[in-house]
Amino acid sequence: MESKVTYTKDKLIAGGAVWASPAPRKRRERTPDEDDKSAKRQKGKDSCIPPKSVSLKDIGGMEDIVDHLARLTVVPLVQPQVYQHIGVQPRHGILLHGPPGCGKTLLVNAIAGEFRLVFFNVSAHSIKVGRSGEPEKKIKRLFEEAQKKAPCLIFVDEIDALTQKRDNMGEGIEGRLVTQMISCMEDLTSEKTAEKHIIIIGATNQPESLDPAFRRAGMFDREIRLNMPDEAAREKILKVVCEGLRLARDLDFKELAKKTHGFVGRDLSALAQFASVEATRRFYKFKAIETPSVTGEPSAGTSVARLGDLANISMASGDSHPPLVLAPAPVTPQRGSPSSTQYSDNVPMDASTGGQQHLVTIKCSDFLTAVKQIEPICKKAGWGTVVGVMWADIGGIGSLRLAEMRMAIVEPIRNPDFLASLGIIVPTGTLLWGPPGCGKTLLAKAAINESRAKVITIWCPELLNKDGEEAERLIGQMFSRAQSCTPCVIFFEDLDHLLLQGNSNLSESSSRAVNSLLSGLDSVKGHKGIYVIGATNRPDFLDPAMLTPGRFENIICVEPPDANERLEILKTLTKKTILVNVDLQAIAADPRCVDFSRKSLEELVEAATTQGFLDASLIDENPIIVTDEHFEMAFAIVLSAVTEEE
Repeated sequence: MESKVTYTKDKLIAGGAVWASPAPRKRRERTPDEDDKSAKRQKGKDSCIPPKSVSLKDIGGMEDIVDHLARLTVVPLVQPQVYQHIGVQPRHGILLHGPPGCGKTLLVNAIAGEFRLVFFNVSAHSIKVGRSGEPEKKIKRLFEEAQKKAPCLIFVDEIDALTQKRDNMGEGIEGRLVTQMISCMEDLTSEKTAEKHIIIIGATNQPESLDPAFRRAGMFDREIRLNMPDEAAREKILKVVCEGLRLARDLDFKELAKKTHGFVGRDLSALAQFASVEATRRFYKFKAIETPSVTGEPSAGTSVARLGDLANISMASGDSHPPLVLAPAPVTPQRGSPSSTQYSDNVPMDASTGGQQHLVTIKCSDFLTAVKQIEPICKKAGWGTVVGVMWADIGGIGSLRLAEMRMAIVEPIRNPDFLASLGIIVPTGTLLWGPPGCGKTLLAKAAINESRAKVITIWCPELLNKDGEEAERLIGQMFSRAQSCTPCVIFFEDLDHLLLQGNSNLSESSSRAVNSLLSGLDSVKGHKGIYVIGATNRPDFLDPAMLTPGRFENIICVEPPDANERLEILKTLTKKTILVNVDLQAIAADPRCVDFSRKSLEELVEAATTQGFLDASLIDENPIIVTDEHFEMAFAIVLSAVTEEE
């Protein structure tokens, strides 16, 4: 028989229906429209309730920002008489912006939950969903409901979806949303809200995409930037996200913070989870249970394997996989030694794990393994990343160029206070110029890595494929992002490509990009922790305005290497190569290498190694060795990369 669907009073939650046993009495069933209206009414009752599971103790590494935002929100809403006594109106628009995952949403929820504020939490993308005209109604309904519940706090996440620039959007939905938002925010004055203040906080990763009307006085006139956490802040965040975890006593949060350069709060939270998984994997092993066959004998395909060796389990043809169960790895604590774990005394003992689960702790090695498995959110989103090139990876760096790069990038970032005490003012911009292939990019990346700064790389030829407005927006966005992830270096590769025909014939795209670059250089002038590096093969193509003081003021020439530098480069390139009867000093002094750049030397070593590989493959599977004859054959293949004119 077919069951009948009924709705009982105790089973009706937020207008939703559940299956129940047939009722003895007939009851009028709700229609879908009534269920939807009930759900909306229930959602309206709960939408202004502050979160109970989040508080300020869940935030670490941003004490100053917490204090600043709390003063701007809590005091006007909880104690409005303070502003009334002073005679000033509180600001009702606050814009939070910063890299993704740095804690903007968590910060607002924590303040609302800590002080039990009437709280409206809205996603901008959920407002945009609907038929024509519905998004505008949703915005108007939100502000009307807020006025009824005032004093209250409105939080709009990803607010850039509702406040985009109106330059080229016309009269579409985006333009109507901007107009509606401006109209509603203008009605938040104290006169119109009867001194019951309403504060709206918007969060975004792209503040430059907001329409300028929202960044004027009376709108989002207070902006708070959340930067990527530095080493000290990461240490505090790690302590918060690891609270409650079973950690080894020798875990050093300070050392772990050094290893997580470029991580934001969300990355560190994921790191703790990955480390927990690593600790579990280290403690347990997979064991295949012997499954008896029909005759009572164990099946031929039964085997035992640890996690990670499952691919080695050999199964008989046609047999099913044996069931897998978790079994603890043997743990033998040392007698008389203090426990190296942090755990409570009331840990439940489980017979399935042999009573040893209380010995499972998360060690530093688990965190270090987890670091390699996580790609920082900011790196995925194109924010500041970290390069892995060291001075030792380059070789052949002249002492003069090394000293110049250290003073231009490394020391100002590593020891800013010391240089300031000496009265040394380091220019913001550094220009590397020289023939192609001489290592300008490699030199810049090594200096950035040595300074432990993040880098935002812009490949200038790519800007030529965009229209003028897009190229201008992209450069402005990079400079804005750099201010949120200090210390940071903005690196412009092939800077001369912005000027296709020299200084006299600029395309519109190049002209707007150059103007945006000049404006960006001026905006970061004197900004602590932000530096700009440009690399070019043709400095004569650059706009003279770029070389004025305060912009690319520090100019470093990267010339082709001399004989001694070529020797150092060859030693660096052949560190992992087996050389037999090869005189690198003779090769570096060879007249055929006089005009070789670093790129040419890389091609020379690669060609010689290839010849050695071919000879080894033809004879036997012997180790690949490179001889002087292989380098002679390579000289016939590789040509000089630097011409006399260059």
